[in-house]
Amino acid sequence: MSASPSILARILQAEAGLHEELLAILIEEEKSLLAGSGRVTAETLGRKEELLGLIAQAEERRQAAVLALSGRSACRLREVPGADQPELKAARERLVAILPRVATVAARVDSLLERALGRLRAVVTLVHEALGQGPQYTASGGLVRPMLPTLDGRA
Repeated sequence: MSASPSILARILQAEAGLHEELLAILIEEEKSLLAGSGRVTAETLGRKEELLGLIAQAEERRQAAVLALSGRSACRLREVPGADQPELKAARERLVAILPRVATVAARVDSLLERALGRLRAVVTLVHEALGQGPQYTASGGLVRPMLPTLDGRA
């Protein structure tokens, strides 16, 4: 791949744009989780998965451009030749600014999902215990916790 600082800048701008879209989806997902809207949450999941695939492709293009410019695969963006050019510097700063925001909102969404799944696990456990399928003692005094059944009985 032939690369120049301006090509890398365009790649970084595109990647930052994808991360900004991801941030908007994560914020929408967080709001839907807090509001208890399963429909909206389900809609955001599909869009988020598609966007994550595009981000992975953008990261591959960025890594290839960095390698072509610097000759090193593990070169920091501020160390590539031409890193001080205004176009590349602005693109790098845009990407650096959005990534922590994405990480923060993603962590909040993850926490909300973990909490919801934990509550669901607790309800399922209570139901199983009420049906007599909860933990039981063996004749030798050992405690046996049965595996929760799967939907199709095979997974």
